[in-house]
Amino acid sequence: MSRHPDIDKVCPCALNTIRNPDAQIAFTGSTATGRRIAIAAAESNLKGVTLELGGKSPNIIFADANLAEAAKWAAFGVFENMGQSCSAGTRILVEESAYDEFVKLFVQATEAFQVGSPSDPETFQGPQVSKVQFEKILGYIEEGKKGGAKLLTGGGRHGTRGYYVKPTVFGDVTNDMKIAREEIFGPVAALIKFKDEAEAIKIANDTEVSLSE
Repeated sequence: MSRHPDIDKVCPCALNTIRNPDAQIAFTGSTATGRRIAIAAAESNLKGVTLELGGKSPNIIFADANLAEAAKWAAFGVFENMGQSCSAGTRILVEESAYDEFVKLFVQATEAFQVGSPSDPETFQGPQVSKVQFEKILGYIEEGKKGGAKLLTGGGRHGTRGYYVKPTVFGDVTNDMKIAREEIFGPVAALIKFKDEAEAIKIANDTEVSLSE
């Protein structure tokens, strides 16, 4: 589709030469796929492309926040929709002086989520979208364990059937770790300490992927 000649470049100065001026490519998904679409569009007829791609969105928690509320909503922001959201706040940056208390509250909030069948009204987190994605997430969890992060809860498959992953929280994460650098697109949270506002902003902006490109 991204190479199809009937989807044209939109050019206001030459609308009379365009067969379908309202057509363009719109894609929401991974950065890797978005890059391929952009290349194909450029190599064909320079058609319009709108991309909303993967991210490592940060939540920043300062010591003077309401930590109970911050933990509750930060957990929701990671694990809602099984973590399969390009805007999931999977990096949680926490001020050092509040880190231990926040960790306790965040783990409690995470462990309160019920994992199970989507048909059960008590379920918060259902299965991952596919076997491929399920195995990819478990691979990232193993990378987190090997990379020196501290596993605080979860860390594997939920149950013995279906593509269910336990809501997983890693502590003592540094921003150079793979689980902090790459979009997992699953229920995995990375807790990162910061000293002050300047460091928090520096860490938050230190990412190779963004929500939109």
